[in-house]
Amino acid sequence: MRNFLKWLVPSVILSNLTFGYLDPGSGSFIIQILVAGLFGMLLSIKMFWHQIIGIFKRKPADAEIEPPDESTPTA
Repeated sequence: MRNFLKWLVPSVILSNLTFGYLDPGSGSFIIQILVAGLFGMLLSIKMFWHQIIGIFKRKPADAEIEPPDESTPTA
């Protein structure tokens, strides 16, 4: 393993020519990852929207706790 690393590290660092190939499927995959990430962020924001807004809302300092309404029965 050490011999492999002794060969691998200098060859990666000192290599002058590198050839890469991106076929149309690669571009499609990159777009798919970006779109999925965008929709994932939007879904996360939607799920936690009330908690996010709660951070920025100011609550009145002298807010009183209201007693529960007596007219509606609770289980």
